[in-house]
Amino acid sequence: AERGDRVMFFYVPGMSILAIYVLAAVLPAVFLMRYVYRKDTVEKEPPALLASLALMGAFAALAAMVLERIGESILNRLVSTDSRWYVILLAFLVVGAAEEGCKLFFLKRRSWWDPNFNYRFDGVVYAVFVSLGFAAFENVLYVFRYGLSVVLPRALLAIPGHMGFAVFMGCFYGRRRGGQDRKPHSGLAQRHRAPRHLRQLRHDRQRGVHRGLPGLRGAHVHRGAAAHRPGIPDGPSPVSAENGP
Repeated sequence: AERGDRVMFFYVPGMSILAIYVLAAVLPAVFLMRYVYRKDTVEKEPPALLASLALMGAFAALAAMVLERIGESILNRLVSTDSRWYVILLAFLVVGAAEEGCKLFFLKRRSWWDPNFNYRFDGVVYAVFVSLGFAAFENVLYVFRYGLSVVLPRALLAIPGHMGFAVFMGCFYGRRRGGQDRKPHSGLAQRHRAPRHLRQLRHDRQRGVHRGLPGLRGAHVHRGAAAHRPGIPDGPSPVSAENGP
């Protein structure tokens, strides 16, 4: 009995600390998810769909970690780490392409043919949830590795940055879903390039460790974003899934 009491004495505080770390890492992303969800005033998306999109974001983070490790290994063989081009190539060709590409892959895989995807603004909501799921998972890793000291900087900079890039991706994604692009593949290319280029504004990456600079912090997600829906301001009208990428 005495041994069991000792185990419980260490077990309970340990679980409390674990819970604090996880909540501190995840709450900023959850807050922004709720913010975007409330801005979708025309037709709310099913919570189960949004939860699955956030989970897709976590899968995207895992896939991006693998691709970044491979890309960085290849880059190390081709470019000297002392070169001023190394960080630029690492940020654009390895980190940006891997992270935003994985987000787009899992976003499209989960939502493109979903019957709930019937407005352009849905593309913004879906992209933000995938991106914030990515950011939440990434943030958990950062908090457990560096401690609670990184929570505030990442909550103010990195996580809103992920959201801001997702807004741009979602605009092109929803636009392409609605068949509004003149060129057959312009939406596919733009929804990947735009966030990939924007994220370089916050990258200060040295050997795979980065810190976020101020993102858009959701500035583009407001009621005016309803203009991205088909028929606004004349009235909402659903889009068709027949126009694939």
